[in-house]
Amino acid sequence: RTLDLQKGEAFFSGAPNHERPFIVKATGLRVRAVGTKFNVREADDRVIVTVAEGTVDVYAAASNEQRSDGPAAAAPAAAGSLRLTAGNEVTWVVGTDKRVVRATDPERALAWRYGRLEYIDEPLSAVVADVNRYSSRKLIISDPAVARMTYTGTVLIGSIDEWLRAMPGEFPIKVIAADSSVSLV
Repeated sequence: RTLDLQKGEAFFSGAPNHERPFIVKATGLRVRAVGTKFNVREADDRVIVTVAEGTVDVYAAASNEQRSDGPAAAAPAAAGSLRLTAGNEVTWVVGTDKRVVRATDPERALAWRYGRLEYIDEPLSAVVADVNRYSSRKLIISDPAVARMTYTGTVLIGSIDEWLRAMPGEFPIKVIAADSSVSLV
């Protein structure tokens, strides 16, 4: 009962089974479900876990953990693990102990299931990484200062080109379109 999320975002819903917990592996973290509904999103160098219902444990993967569902995957490391309940999320910077826990509306995190990507103070690089999963043209940020800008708002998956056209009115950037890509500089 282990799933390895290579990249992207996924929503999970599972029944309680303390004998065989459900584990999601996501870039250096483990999310252990204890009968719950939760969302896991990888964004640049961060993993965001949002709990819609129930409880999950979130913890860093052990450096010696093998890619299996053996004992290391089955139980959270005692030091540094977090227990999140419904209505809360953690943003964890991969490879560090830097994490921010906050109350949230889980429906915002789950809006991608209904064609909306919703953000509050997200780095533009993370927003662009998400939008790239749905865009027919690859979005590229070549300037690190642009990548660090924060974005609050909604991107409609069916209206990415309109969102791109509006970006220069909201940010001090240029949007340069080519046949197969769009650069934000």
